[in-house]
Amino acid sequence: MSILSRLAAVVAVLPLAAAQCPFSSLSVQSAGASCNLQPTGCCAIVSGPTQLNATLAVTPCALDLEVPAIEGCCGVAVPARLLVLGDAPTAVPLPNFGPSCTLWVLPGVALVLTLGDRFTLPIPPALPPITFLAQAAAIHTSPFGPPVVTFTEAKALSLR
Repeated sequence: MSILSRLAAVVAVLPLAAAQCPFSSLSVQSAGASCNLQPTGCCAIVSGPTQLNATLAVTPCALDLEVPAIEGCCGVAVPARLLVLGDAPTAVPLPNFGPSCTLWVLPGVALVLTLGDRFTLPIPPALPPITFLAQAAAIHTSPFGPPVVTFTEAKALSLR
């Protein structure tokens, strides 16, 4: 079973029993550029990039992946956020979402979040040090046009 498969299996088992966290640090590096269409319409939905922020919560031993996105202005809502995790890079052009849009992570696991902006992944106590890739997207809806999807930059995450 791959390390990514073990991490995915743990995501489904909530809550995680209290245990000593095997990791004390998280390092994050860029692994591919973000993608936002140019602002259009009366409300600039994508004037600021959608981001992927990662933090390690040693207690309760979880990885928090936050995907903040612009919402609230002019009726803009973000009904869903998507997160892909993988252990291999790729470069798949996504021209339907914008001329420079690219999927940088070969998906091993795909998660959808419809409430809030934070994916919390409990870390199993026996997981060895790992490095994996993550990229997220936000689906923006507006009363002024069709849905818009914005992509975060890809990140290489190392738990040590």
